[in-house]
Amino acid sequence: MANEINTKLDPAVVKILKQGLKPGDKIEAMVKAGVPRNQVALFMYRLEHVADPTLVIPATPASIKNARLNDKLRFERIAYRTGLADKHGSLGAGISKAKELMKKAGADPEAYVGRGRRFDGSKPVAGATSGRRGSGNTKPAATSGRRGAAAPAATSGRRGAGAGKPAAGRRGTRAQADPK
Repeated sequence: MANEINTKLDPAVVKILKQGLKPGDKIEAMVKAGVPRNQVALFMYRLEHVADPTLVIPATPASIKNARLNDKLRFERIAYRTGLADKHGSLGAGISKAKELMKKAGADPEAYVGRGRRFDGSKPVAGATSGRRGSGNTKPAATSGRRGAAAPAATSGRRGAGAGKPAAGRRGTRAQADPK
């Protein structure tokens, strides 16, 4: 199968994870070791707690709720770090079990914990930002002052009455159109 995980690469991946490389360097090292690029994240999720035992999470409702809501971990990571993926035979079964335990803790497993657009239509939490630069900035943009004052509004160039209005029959852009 093309999507089957090659466990022969596990020792090499654990060695790479223990090196303390930057995220981009980890990815490149794993690809050089033979991990398919589309499986790098899965290998990292599956083996990071082996490389660093401090990442192991107890498989209790409270610890899963904390990992999801406070540490903002994906259910894939939670399933591997708790051992639920291995215990139940597959990643999907481990994720389902982790979601069940989170429900037992009184939390909504479908609650949004990420950044960016919310595809479920929920509203952002007050005070939260989108993570984009300048999204929380309410000050107007500063200018260098080199341009001077703004120029007066342009006119059609005709003199006399109606100098500020466009000629009849010329509606301009769609934004200016005034259907009657």
